[in-house]
Amino acid sequence: MSSHQPSTEGITSITREKAKNDILSFLKQLGINAIEVGKCIANVEIRKGYTVYIYPQDLVNVQNQLKSFIEKECKPKGIDKLFIWPVTEGNYRYIFIGFFENKVNTEGLLYLYEFIIGTP
Repeated sequence: MSSHQPSTEGITSITREKAKNDILSFLKQLGINAIEVGKCIANVEIRKGYTVYIYPQDLVNVQNQLKSFIEKECKPKGIDKLFIWPVTEGNYRYIFIGFFENKVNTEGLLYLYEFIIGTP
């Protein structure tokens, strides 16, 4: 079974800066306090979602998935502040969005819940 992807021929990709600004703007619209940081570090990173934002038409999907992340992961835990930071791994570039669990668990570990967006 294959899925049809719309052609991106002739469409210019967005910049990483535009992706970041669009994400920050959307989070603000949702009433989320987003703080730009250089990096977040935890004992355990829990990746809760991934999408890409390379072309302008990807924005609606990014917004829908971010909203779902907030509804399913943030709100039940009482989170209204997210951290946002850039990551480069080899040739791949990402914007990570995440939050720390409000408490250190019984094993003494700090958990970081992340949503990842692949960018140009």
